[in-house]
Amino acid sequence: MADVISFLEALLPLSLTILIAGGLGGIAAFLTTSKTASTQVRFGITGFAMVGITAAFTVPLFLSLLQSNILSEVKSGENSEAYLIFGGFCILAGFSAKAFLSTLSDRVINELTNKMADGQERAEVQIQELKDNLAYQLQMKETATADQNSPLSPKLSQTGRSLSDLEKTVLSALGDLAVRTIDGISQDSAITNNQTEDAVVKLIDRKLATHRSPFGTGRRLVSLTEDGLELAARLATGGIL
Repeated sequence: MADVISFLEALLPLSLTILIAGGLGGIAAFLTTSKTASTQVRFGITGFAMVGITAAFTVPLFLSLLQSNILSEVKSGENSEAYLIFGGFCILAGFSAKAFLSTLSDRVINELTNKMADGQERAEVQIQELKDNLAYQLQMKETATADQNSPLSPKLSQTGRSLSDLEKTVLSALGDLAVRTIDGISQDSAITNNQTEDAVVKLIDRKLATHRSPFGTGRRLVSLTEDGLELAARLATGGIL
């Protein structure tokens, strides 16, 4: 019960700000609209105010899409300027309610569409990598495995210690599957394709990775060498290089 009360206490100032500022914005829109156009809106000035308030209540969503921290500052109550900025946003939303709601709805739809497209692309990359690995396993019949208990050679240990953070990230991602694509490594490592390609080139130069073209795929993939597998296994278990 105490949590509910504290939540309502935090919500009340925001709600009042939205109601008042959105209503004022709607009234301002009514006063600046020609008499002929204003009579076409239901309930006259009250209708303008209601639409303005409705638009103002979407301002938090708008700010979240902008990744703005204004709302957090308003909630904390430590920055009075943030309250004025938030109120100004609500007035603007109320004043241009129709355009604001239309723009915001388009933005939300685009965000959702992009996320769905990203998710579909990620799934396609993962499925393709599984197919590539199946083809590779059928071709090789057996895959080299790393013995995590055996000590590293001095040269390999030195190579491991000289790896950059980016190279270690890509090396770890390569250790997840027998063969991988640049897209798959990039997705798992949360880096760009260019960064992945640069790191792969360096790993190949260090003889920790190599290119593969599994029979039947006709595609150029990346896999780890035996030394690369050893280092990837150490990184995965937090072992000392």
